[in-house]
Formats: sequence, C-alpha cells, structure tokens
Amino acid sequence: MNNQDRVANYNATSSGWELHCGSDDRIVGTIYLGNNYAKANDYYGGYQGNYLKRIAALFPDKTSVAHLYAGQADITALPGTKYDINPQDSHTVYADARAMSQSAVAQHDLWVCDPPYGEERLKEYQRRYNCPADSINVRRVFNQLYLASAPGAHIVWLDWQRPFYKSSEWRETGAVLYRGSTGHKDRSISIYERA
Repeated sequence: MNNQDRVANYNATSSGWELHCGSDDRIVGTIYLGNNYAKANDYYGGYQGNYLKRIAALFPDKTSVAHLYAGQADITALPGTKYDINPQDSHTVYADARAMSQSAVAQHDLWVCDPPYGEERLKEYQRRYNCPADSINVRRVFNQLYLASAPGAHIVWLDWQRPFYKSSEWRETGAVLYRGSTGHKDRSISIYERA
C-alpha cells in the first residue's frame, strides 16, 4: 500500500476521521482524542481511546505486528506480539528495546511503539513498576528495530518529541499530531518506513 491508499482507508473507516497526504507524500493531520482517556486497565502509559483502531486503519495490510513498550496494553484492536522490558502479564515477551534484534520472535512488518516520554517518565515507571531500564536510547532502539524488521516494515512512534534515527535505515513517511483535551500535553505520531 502507498500512503494515499493508507489515508483513503483510514478516512473511510469512521466518520470524522481525516488525515491527508502532504505535497511530499507524508501522512499528516491531527487526531483529536478529546477527553476519551478510557483504558482497559490502570497501567500507567496504556493506549487510550481508539488509538489502536486508528493505527489498524492506516496499516490494514500488515501481517506481523509488534507492540513495543507494551506493558499491559489491550491490543484487541490490533493483535500482535507484545514486548516489554518489564512484562506485566504472561502474554508479553521480555525484551529490552535497546537489544530488540536479539529478542524479536519474528521479522515484524509493523512496530507500534509507545515509549516512556523522556527520562522523567522512565523514572516514573521505575518507581511504580520496578522497571529495570536505566535509559531509553532512542537512536539505538531505531537501529535495533531496523535489524528486527521485515523489508517494507513501518514504525509508528508515539512520543512528545521527534525521535533520532538514521536516514540510511528509516524514511519518515508521516507526522500526525495526537491531541488530548484541554490541559493535557500533545504528543506526536511519527511514522517511518524501512529504507
């Protein structure tokens, strides 16, 4: 699928959902979460609202989905393999994202990543869940995902900042604002395709 096909499928999935392809063919737009902060559990950092339904609508062609930093995420809307350095259930594979190529059970074609938003949030995970990670090291994670990915794979990265990556490994194909209700911090969804 090309980006125009992805956007067309996404826009047709639900009334009111609308993304676009920019003049450079990147997927762009805004997703308004509003005040729908409902999650399947109270795990700090779990997916909110219909986030995974939206990602599934953008990537209906993907057959080997991985959820990185998945914790207790409910992945019913976008089934796949969950990975976390601090697995919270028996359905999550133990994996340090900084060494993902050693832990991946398959060459995935879609990585859905919701990392701790900076070192401050990482410290919160350490405090709440005794998470053993001592750093995030996004540049290394992107390199590891490159090594653990199938040709044509994509990364969907949800974060407060644009991640570091090598253009020889990944090509940015989307930038979407993920906006909550008033008083909440915005996040961005950065989309990358394996070079």
